[in-house]
Amino acid sequence: MRIGGFAEAVGLAETGENFAYEYLQNIYENIYENDILKRHTIYHENSYKEVIDFLIDNIGSSSSARNIAGVLTANGKKIDNKTVSKYIDTLVESYLFYKRQRTFA
Repeated sequence: MRIGGFAEAVGLAETGENFAYEYLQNIYENIYENDILKRHTIYHENSYKEVIDFLIDNIGSSSSARNIAGVLTANGKKIDNKTVSKYIDTLVESYLFYKRQRTFA
């Protein structure tokens, strides 16, 4: 579960988790540089990475752009919910994350 679902990463984890993490980091950097940065203007890369870190840390939890912006602002990273929403849209468009609509029972 720590390595994810990429078959190559799972294979590399057998020789050492550092190899798998390096492989996954390279995948992320390639997607970021070749997919996201070429199509979108990211003015504050640190804020963008803070949004990504928040999403990863809270995977499986219900979050909204307003909620994320509020938490990051409270932690000293001034960002508004429209910017967070734009960042999330770029991540979804590049298939790094998926949006899930809330369902009510």
